[in-house]
Amino acid sequence: MHKVRRLIRYFDKKADPLLGEIDFPEVSLRKLQQMFNIPESNPMYDCYIIEGANAEFFMNLTGKKFDLEKYVYFLECDAIEE
Repeated sequence: MHKVRRLIRYFDKKADPLLGEIDFPEVSLRKLQQMFNIPESNPMYDCYIIEGANAEFFMNLTGKKFDLEKYVYFLECDAIEE
């Protein structure tokens, strides 16, 4: 299994530039798979839009308020170099 860093990246809905990244405490892969309705065999290396109940979960986890009207948020994954 590859070592990865999961984070949230957010973009302006109108202009589309990357505005920032939000780190969060480790969450089990299985929990993330359940939240995004992803099969257990999928390591979730893709990008996943954060909305609805998932947005509430990540706002509580990070202590940050997401402005879902202005920005679009994605759960993303970066490889960690060893």
